[in-house]
Amino acid sequence: MNFVRNYRHSTRLESEDDYFCTTVSTAIEFIDKLNYTNLNISNEEFTNLYEETQRKEILRRYNNCFVSENSKIIFNNSRKF
Repeated sequence: MNFVRNYRHSTRLESEDDYFCTTVSTAIEFIDKLNYTNLNISNEEFTNLYEETQRKEILRRYNNCFVSENSKIIFNNSRKF
């Protein structure tokens, strides 16, 4: 976000574009500072939920891809890496 804010064209410093950047910046800052006290839950509950989410994300990624014969990873939406 700092790159966008520092190097965007001056005509993009106002109106809807600036509102979008402000909204995204605020969301990023919220996520960066997120912890169990901000959510009013215990540290144990926060850790359990975080680990469960990580496991689900790993499974989602695993289920959405396979390795082709030429060893390229292919996702269900046909993007190749």
